[in-house]
Amino acid sequence: MSFISFNDNTSSTGISTRGLAIDSICQSYEYTNALFKAKNGRLYIQGAWSNGSIPTGGNNFQTRGFREIPLDYSSGVKKYGAGNHAQSYYVLMNNGELWFWGYNGEGATGEGNTTRADFPKIIAYGIQDIVFPVSVQYSHAYMPAYVKNSIGNWYKYGRGLNGIGTATTTSLPELVVIPDGSTITDIYVFGGTYGCAFLLTDSGKIYANGYNGYGQLGVGNTTTQNAYREVLNLSAFDIKDIQGGHGYYDGNGRSQSTTVFLLNDGQVFTCGDNDWGQLGLSLPTSSTINTPQPVTGIDPVDEIFCQGGPPMAVICTHADKQSYTVWGYNSYGQLGVGNTTNQGTPVNVPFQYKKIYLTNRGSHTFPYPTRFYALGADDNLYSWGDQTYGSLGIGTNGADETSPVKMETYFSSPVKDIQVKPYGGDHRNPAVYILLENGELYGLGYGSNGMISSKNNVNNTAVNPLPVQLI
Repeated sequence: MSFISFNDNTSSTGISTRGLAIDSICQSYEYTNALFKAKNGRLYIQGAWSNGSIPTGGNNFQTRGFREIPLDYSSGVKKYGAGNHAQSYYVLMNNGELWFWGYNGEGATGEGNTTRADFPKIIAYGIQDIVFPVSVQYSHAYMPAYVKNSIGNWYKYGRGLNGIGTATTTSLPELVVIPDGSTITDIYVFGGTYGCAFLLTDSGKIYANGYNGYGQLGVGNTTTQNAYREVLNLSAFDIKDIQGGHGYYDGNGRSQSTTVFLLNDGQVFTCGDNDWGQLGLSLPTSSTINTPQPVTGIDPVDEIFCQGGPPMAVICTHADKQSYTVWGYNSYGQLGVGNTTNQGTPVNVPFQYKKIYLTNRGSHTFPYPTRFYALGADDNLYSWGDQTYGSLGIGTNGADETSPVKMETYFSSPVKDIQVKPYGGDHRNPAVYILLENGELYGLGYGSNGMISSKNNVNNTAVNPLPVQLI
């Protein structure tokens, strides 16, 4: 591989990595940058520095191309994702080392302090697993990361409701205690100040804690739960996926939240808020449901894709991939039903596809991503919804699209993943990354502050996919 050196916007230490194949895109929401894992096993970042999220010793700058994250990669990266305030990162290595850098104002390192980490450092050893929180919201705050130690105990790192009776920020790891003493088998964590968590156990019970003002925990009431409470009507043995659940604070003390449960047999259950019809239960938009209820009138579901904070859009795929089913928020046409009317009941949309991509599910100022992408059965990429900054990749930044539209692409390899990174958290500033199987990376949409940038393409809006990284 060849490497071409060049300067960052405000630093002389940045390097280009042209010729380096990208393996994956960080699945977490990030505030002003994007993190990638290359096929050489190392991590690289681009975008703008914010509270130490790019490890430069505290220097505020934007990257031009990529910067390598300085870590000990000898054992290999096992997991990586964003942490506190979406302005920090955790990296779990195969040898059990847990690394961290960035914002630590709420004790995300678990070291007993709130000092920002301007360079990566090891904060724990012997770690088996980590679960990152999904989505962020108006106040930046995240729910905690859940970390599993060498003997199988789970601990909460950082801010949030910890499930043992308190809701205060802590700068030390806190042991997670399940009421019936059962073993945790899976964890789903959503949101920030108004967030919540769902823990699956080997007893078959599902436990939840956190904000519950709209019944989104499914525990039979609308009371915020500091301690873990059992979720009603569902068994952990039947759960295939959980999405949604996070709340959003709009600055006026108001938040909404909805949870969607996908079962192994293809059934979908929902509970919580219904302001935009996101329960899919044919109820008035003012309704709230505090126990999970089945969504009826749909074929068995293969995957669920929930995008949004309070205004949530739900898309369900089916195993035959001849259609998808949608309901919920639709002001930008993101449901793909041919209009911009919110849908309170499931609508089946005929469309042949190979894959629909679950792009980033939340953002900062506006926590509702408003566009979807799919690989059609004809191997072409399709997009629909909000067209801001040309983020649909169809050659224009004009009107929103309410049905799938073919993107003009000429890729040399099949598409592996698509992720949207709303710069500064605003869904109207979407930086869209398209990763190919061969490791090439393309970008479209919002290109300021180092996002979707290469050596020769910085701070440019792209209405068609442009190379960020070629091999």
